[in-house]
Amino acid sequence: TTLGIGLYGHNGHQLAGDTALAGAQIVASCDGGAMPTSVRIHATLTELIADPSVQLVSICAPQRATQVDAIRLVLRAGKHVLAEKPMVMRHDELDEVMALAHLRGCQLFDMAGIADEAPYAAIPPLLAQGAVGTIGQIVVRKSYQYAPWRPQDERSEEHTSELQSRQYLVCRLLL
Repeated sequence: TTLGIGLYGHNGHQLAGDTALAGAQIVASCDGGAMPTSVRIHATLTELIADPSVQLVSICAPQRATQVDAIRLVLRAGKHVLAEKPMVMRHDELDEVMALAHLRGCQLFDMAGIADEAPYAAIPPLLAQGAVGTIGQIVVRKSYQYAPWRPQDERSEEHTSELQSRQYLVCRLLL
């Protein structure tokens, strides 16, 4: 079976140009820019998640501060979510959408996927073995500089919130 993907938003989509998605296909879009004629275009996110061919929604909301609202809506509809990083802006929102995904039996993914990548995945076993001492401080920095072609909200308070959210995720993974 092919997984039907719906795209919502256009602020950083990683899947929009991918023509070789193994076991998956972009079948619908809402505010996702130019799409092939085979992709159904919906006027609203509500219409997109009502599309029976969509099982997963890739969310790249225009503003990350409001992305949590889209995630909630998609999860409540029983659809899986792949959200552009940062998934949410506050720790309580992350806990909420993780619990909602669990309750609805849905998968919830952050496009960064750092938890499964080296060196992050190697750290918890090292901590469990006692190979690493007590962690005193964790510093998280943005990995790229501001550029005019990047979303312009990155210089706002949302940028700071993004770093805080990333630090929280890293701390949850490590501690």
